[in-house]
This record gives sequence, structure tokens and C-alpha cells, in this order.
Amino acid sequence: MDFNFGELNEPFSRAFFEEYEDFSVNTEFKRPTWDFVNEDYKKKVSNSTNFLLVEGNNAHSIMENSLLKGANLIAQMKKHNIKVYHNDQFFIGIIEDNKTDNFAASIAKLLSPWFESAKMCIILSLQSTAEYKNDNAFQNCVIRSVGNNGQNIPTLEVPNFLTGCAAGICTLRKFNELQCSCFIAYIDLHDVISLNSIMSLLKTFNISVTGNITLPTNIHKNQFYL
Repeated sequence: MDFNFGELNEPFSRAFFEEYEDFSVNTEFKRPTWDFVNEDYKKKVSNSTNFLLVEGNNAHSIMENSLLKGANLIAQMKKHNIKVYHNDQFFIGIIEDNKTDNFAASIAKLLSPWFESAKMCIILSLQSTAEYKNDNAFQNCVIRSVGNNGQNIPTLEVPNFLTGCAAGICTLRKFNELQCSCFIAYIDLHDVISLNSIMSLLKTFNISVTGNITLPTNIHKNQFYL
């Protein structure tokens, strides 16, 4: 499978060029690598396994006491805050770094042993409600689908769009005519009801979610931007 798909290079601040002024064209590109990976679990991958990706800031903090409760950590990349877990139902990828877009193709390739042959692939991108562009009244949680996912969830509206590894994996699955259910959840990280909406979405796919959802503690008191 070819992983040279297009990527969006989004500036992390308004001082876009300042971020690249020290960049040399001769700088060697270092591809991301796993710090460790349990090879035994790769042998368990087949066309009957399922893959779930959750990507976004505080993704691990939100899921650790619910979706990930009792799951086994089977791979980890500390530099980009990426982990892969396994439970009785799914291989679960968690991407928490908000600066992985430049490495989306390489990271997708590292995750490919789990999502490439999966029978069912579910992708959930977590974003702040401040990122959602719509004329409707403010909501603490807005969930939109990308493409036809067979669920009673509204389709993502222009000019909103999917980025990161979530976009890459979704594109690869659909290009190869494989099943992929992809969603973006615009959420308020301070609101339990908002976060519980995510759990309700996962349960529609018969994903077992136990324990209590966790409010992240390392976030600002609001998500307003100037």
C-alpha cells in the first residue's frame, strides 16, 4: 500500500514563517519509529479484527478510565504521544500530539499492520468546539460524520475538514474500497455531558465502554482564541 498521500502543513501560530526560518533544506528527515512494539500482537491481526483510532488533544486522558480500561498496551511512540492498545474487541490507536500532521504518512504506515486488514475501522477525531465553523448556536458537543457512515449523524459541513492521521487512514481505507466509519467530535473538555456524547457514539458500534470518563486536568480554563 502506498502511503505517499497529500498532507496539510498547518501553522501552529500566526508567526508561520518564524517556525521555519531556522530550517535547512539539508536537514535530514527522521521518520517516526516505535519505542517498543509487541510483535506477538501483530500475529493476531487478521481480516476479522477491528481497529479504532482516537486522535486529538487529551485523547488518552479522556479515554484511559473508560475505553482503555483493562486494555493491553502493545506499542508506544513517546515523542508523538502515540499508543496502541488491544482488548477483546479492538486494536485501539490513540494519538494525542497536536503536531503530527507533518508526519501523518509515516505514522499511518506504522499503524498499518492494525488498520490495513481490519474488518471494521472506526476513526474519531477530537477537536475543540472553538474550531467548529457554523452559523448555528453554540453547542458543547457537535458530532459530524465524514462520508456515508450508515449512522444517523449529520455530515461534516464546509468549510470544516478532517486532518492528521485520521484523514490519511480514512482516505486509504476508502480508496481501497474498505469499510471506514469516520467522525469528528467538537467538544468542550470541561463538560462531562459533552464527553459522554462520545461514549454514546462508540456504543452505537457495540464497543464496550466501562468505567467513568475522565475530565482532563492539564487544560486551560477556556478554549477561546484571539
